[in-house]
Amino acid sequence: MQTIVRIAIAILFLAAPQALASKRVGFVVGINAYTSLSADKQLRTAVSDSETIARTLRDIGFDHVEHAKDTSGDEFIQKFSVFLSRIEPGDTAFFFYAGHGIGMKTGNFLLPGDIPPIESWSDLTLERTAISEAYVIEKIQARGARLAVLVIDACRNSPFGDTTRSLTRDLGMQSRGLVEPVKAVGVFTIYSAGIGQRALDRLSDSETIQNSVFTRVFAEKLRQSDIHLADLAVDVRETVAELAASVIDPDTRQPHQQNVAYYDQTRGGRIFLGGSSGSAAPSVRLEQAAPVTQTPQQTVPVTGSLASDFELARSIGSPEAWEAFVERHGSEDDLRVSLARKELARQGAKIGQQAAPLGGQSLALLNRLPDVTLDPEQAKADCELAAGANSSNFASLQKTDLTKVERDCRASLASAPNDPYRLYLLARVLTARNGSEVNTDQAPAAEAAQLFQKAAGLGYAQAASAMAYLHIYGLGNLEKSDALALEWYRKAAELGDGQGMAGVGMMYEEGRAGLQKDFAQSVSWYRKSAATGDGYGMQRLGIAYAYGEGVPKDDATAFHWYIKAEAAGETEVANNLAYAYANGSGTSKDPGEAARWFMQAVKLGTTWSQSQIGTDEMNAFGSDSIREMQRTLKDAGHYSGPLDGAFGPKMKAAFEAYAKAG
Repeated sequence: MQTIVRIAIAILFLAAPQALASKRVGFVVGINAYTSLSADKQLRTAVSDSETIARTLRDIGFDHVEHAKDTSGDEFIQKFSVFLSRIEPGDTAFFFYAGHGIGMKTGNFLLPGDIPPIESWSDLTLERTAISEAYVIEKIQARGARLAVLVIDACRNSPFGDTTRSLTRDLGMQSRGLVEPVKAVGVFTIYSAGIGQRALDRLSDSETIQNSVFTRVFAEKLRQSDIHLADLAVDVRETVAELAASVIDPDTRQPHQQNVAYYDQTRGGRIFLGGSSGSAAPSVRLEQAAPVTQTPQQTVPVTGSLASDFELARSIGSPEAWEAFVERHGSEDDLRVSLARKELARQGAKIGQQAAPLGGQSLALLNRLPDVTLDPEQAKADCELAAGANSSNFASLQKTDLTKVERDCRASLASAPNDPYRLYLLARVLTARNGSEVNTDQAPAAEAAQLFQKAAGLGYAQAASAMAYLHIYGLGNLEKSDALALEWYRKAAELGDGQGMAGVGMMYEEGRAGLQKDFAQSVSWYRKSAATGDGYGMQRLGIAYAYGEGVPKDDATAFHWYIKAEAAGETEVANNLAYAYANGSGTSKDPGEAARWFMQAVKLGTTWSQSQIGTDEMNAFGSDSIREMQRTLKDAGHYSGPLDGAFGPKMKAAFEAYAKAG
C-alpha cells in the first residue's frame, strides 16, 4: 500500500447529450476526526478546507452543493448518492475530498472517519471499507455529466523529520505517493506536489489561516471567471511553490520543494469553471487550430491526435464540436474527416471555407454516420456503454436506439465469436428488443437465449442469471418454468453472480419453484448477493428490514441498504427511497426528497413507478410530497393544474408525458 500524498484534480469529458452543461452540482467532503486513529493522526484543516471550497462553489454560482463533514462510510455513501441524484445529462459535477487517503495497486482510496484500526488494514479491508477514486468517477460518469472535476486533497505526508511533521498530514506509513492516474483522453490532472515531494498542510504552527497551502490558493483562483483550468494550474503551481519555499527543510537546510504538477489530456477547448466572459455558467470553448498544410506529394498520416479529437467530437455531438474537428483536421486524408463533414451537413451547420471537398468516399458509408463503428474494440465499448451490462433490469436499455446498439454489439462479437462477455452483451440487447411481455415477437429473444446459454456454458455467470429471467417469463421459445429458472439461478450463484444469489433469495421469499416460503433463507441469500456488490440483493435486503421479514423490523437499516443499492446502480430502489423520505422511515421526513426520488423513478421507467402513477396509491406519499411532484411536472411543462397536493387525472396524464419525455 502507498499513502496518498498528492492532491489530484481530474476533469473528464464524459458521454453527453448535444447541449453543453445546464447546471453545476458539487459534493464536498472534509474529515478531521478518525475514530480508530491515534491523536497524532487526526487532521486539523480538512474540515476547514471543505468549508472553504463549499462556500467558494456557492459563491461562483453552483446550483447545488452537498457538504459532508467528519462522515462515516455509510454517511459518505448516503450523501454521495444524493449528490449523484442531482446530476443530469449535460451537467457539470465537482467533487472535493479533504482527509486521509491510501494508494494501492488497485487504485486510490479515500478513508471515511470510521475506517478500521491501522493494525487490521489489508488491501481487501480497504477495498471493502474505503471509497475508491475509480468508484467516484464511475458513478459520476454513469449519470451522464458533461464535465466532471475531482479534487482529492488526501493525506499530506512529510519527507522530513519531526520538526516539520506537525505541518503535514501523516498516517505514519511508508509512502511513495499516488498510483499512476488513468491514461485517458479527456482527463486533466493536477497534483499538489511533484514526485517524491509532500504537500504542506500549513506554513507554520503559529499561522492563523485554517486551510492547507494548496486549498487556500486553489479556492482563490476558482473565483476568477476569466481563467481557464490549464492557466489556473500554472498559476497555482507558481504561487504554491513560492509559499512552500518559505519553509526550511531541517535536514537539507534548503527551502521546501512543492511543485504542483499537472497533466492535460483534454481536447476540444478551454474550460472556465467559474464562468467565461462574465457568464455565470461554465463553458467549453472549442478553439480553431491552424490548418495542416501539405504538398501535392505529401500524405498526412492518421495520428493519435486525429483519432482522439474525433472521439471527443462524437461524444459531444454538437455542431460546434464537429466544426472544430474539421477546422483542425480538414486537410488530412482520413475517412473520419469526411464523416465529420457529413455529420455537420446533417445537422445543418456551416463548414469553414478552408475545409477540403469530400473526395471519393462511399456515400453509402457516409450515410451511416453517427452509427459508424471504426474498429471492433470501439464497437465493444459502444455496445457495453449502451447495453448497461451492470444493470439488473432493462428499463433504461429499452429506451435507447436499439438498432444502433445491436449493430455495435454484432460488430464486436464478430471479432471474437467465443468471447462470453460479448455474447452476453448482444443477448441483453436482443432481450430488450423483445421486452418483458410473453406474447411479443419471439425471434430476438430466441437468439438471445442461444447466446446467453453459450455464454453461460463458457462460465459467464451473469448469462446464467439471464437464462433464469427468460424462463420466468417464457421468452425465447423457452419453457415458462420457475423450476428451470431456479436451476439457472443456482448455477449463476455457484459461479459467484450476485444477481443469481438474489434470484435464489427471491424464490424463497415468494415460495416459488416448489419451495416453501422461507424468509430466513431469502435474507441469507440476499446477504450473500449484497456482499458481491449487487444492487438488487441490497434492495431486497432493505425491503426485508422494512417489513421485518426474516429479520427484526428496522427502518434505519432498511434505508441504509436502499442507499447502498442506489449507489450500486439499482434503479428500482428509487421507489423505496421516495417512500422512505415521504414517511420519514429510517431518515428524516423530506417531501422534496420524496418527490425528487419518485420523479427520478418515473424518468428511469421503473416497473413499480409505472404501476403506481395510474392508481390512488399515489396518495400514500402525502399531500406535501405530491405538491412537490406537481411543481416539478409544471416546471417541465406537463402539468397545468393547481398545486393542491391532490392526485387526480391531470396529474396522471402529466406523469405519463413526463415518463415519455424521459
